[in-house]
Amino acid sequence: MEPAWQSRVRAPSERELNLAGALETVLAQGVHDLAQIVDELNALGSVDPKNKNWTEASFRSEMTRLAKGNGLLWRGGCGRGRS
Repeated sequence: MEPAWQSRVRAPSERELNLAGALETVLAQGVHDLAQIVDELNALGSVDPKNKNWTEASFRSEMTRLAKGNGLLWRGGCGRGRS
């Protein structure tokens, strides 16, 4: 598989960067189940966009929102984004 690079329509916000950091911490612990991811994010003090504890639904919604307008650029496949 060829390397991929993310393309963005804008720079991530501070809140998005904080979520990314918390998510990296959770995933580095070997947690991959959605319910556990949400529990661990809450344990780390991460909050959803409404400043509430994460739920599976709010996490899915936020990941969907963040994915809009973003994609992957594949070397050798310029113009063919994959997600």
